[in-house]
Amino acid sequence: MPFVFKLDREIRLNLGRNEPAFKDAVRKAGPTILGRGVVQLSGYLDLVLASLLAVGAVSRLRYAQTLYLLPVSLFAMSVAAAALPELAREGGGQLSALLERTVAAVRRVAFYVVPSFVAFVAIGDVLVAGLYQSGEFDAADVQVVWFILIAYSLGLLASTTTRVYQSAFFCATR
Repeated sequence: MPFVFKLDREIRLNLGRNEPAFKDAVRKAGPTILGRGVVQLSGYLDLVLASLLAVGAVSRLRYAQTLYLLPVSLFAMSVAAAALPELAREGGGQLSALLERTVAAVRRVAFYVVPSFVAFVAIGDVLVAGLYQSGEFDAADVQVVWFILIAYSLGLLASTTTRVYQSAFFCATR
């Protein structure tokens, strides 16, 4: 920054709080933060409730969450991030074009997430055993973690598509 200021002394730093785009972004951030915050609070509540159960319940829950979050991180976040510029371009135009882009992004997420769901349900026990079964982690733990993974996976498609919908909402309300 000092080098830049030496080159051009007329540059002034401005946070842009009076800009309409800044006010618009702050206005839209509230619902987005609340939407993602509910998911975070739900995860913390799961941990609190699991801590009241049998010994090892929190660990088993964490093992299942690690596998559950893999398609969320790999597919949902990447598709939502890739779709954001397209959604932003359509956000200022017609709502039907934004809807088409949103539906296309949701289909891309579903293309990856539905097979992940099927794999978690059909061969989740094999996945859990292959990753975790050793030492104190025995076949009974594999079964429990697999059942938890199945329960988490029931909401996998809904959880992953909300990331695209949040981006679409952010773009539609400008």
